[in-house]
Amino acid sequence: MDGGSTDQSVAILRRYERWLSVWVSAPDDGQSDAINKGFASATGDVLGWLNSDDFFAPSALGIVATALCCGGPDLGAIVGMGSKIDADGHVLYSPLPEVVTRETLLDWCNGQNFMQPACLFTRQAWEQAGPLRLDLHFCMDLALWLRIAERHRFQVVPDTLAFIHMHNEAKTIKSRPRMYAEIALLLATEAGAWDKGRSLLFSVLDADDTQKRGVKHLSLALARALVRNIKILWST
Repeated sequence: MDGGSTDQSVAILRRYERWLSVWVSAPDDGQSDAINKGFASATGDVLGWLNSDDFFAPSALGIVATALCCGGPDLGAIVGMGSKIDADGHVLYSPLPEVVTRETLLDWCNGQNFMQPACLFTRQAWEQAGPLRLDLHFCMDLALWLRIAERHRFQVVPDTLAFIHMHNEAKTIKSRPRMYAEIALLLATEAGAWDKGRSLLFSVLDADDTQKRGVKHLSLALARALVRNIKILWST
């Protein structure tokens, strides 16, 4: 799914279209909207997404398929190792949690994270927990995984599933303070995670002036969600 790019994206898509079931290049309402549209066109039983600077390890899909086939009916998602790499292919960071549950997901910024392309999930999990929220621009994946974890089990495999190119123009690098602030506001609306969201938001607000300017651009919808959560807490 391409959002109507004016660079060489369409030419690359046409070069590989014989191996693609469908591709679209048209304006959309952001990354979440594009992914939702892609999943609406998908026909498989295992779902996941790659951003333009990510790629799967050669054996990734086979590993995921084997794990899902042997995992039982409550298994909704597979998480493996995802490695951030530089322009020369050197591995910079390879997180892999021991387990993934709703509780560990709520500790996302305290060492319990993993790389988004290294998580694939079942169609059933998607249909029950999706679609991705259009009002989130950085942590729509975390919001989805929290919903999946309410109904399904995650299984961690010790294999490398994906690689992610790390560069200064990646939005999670370029706009890192906004990313943390959005995660903080998401956590503040999750049952049992108010303190985690508050602590993370305060740490962002205590950062330098450059980071503070980034926080000011948080979406109004998220700010309203935080206010609603505060009112609920004060009334209980």
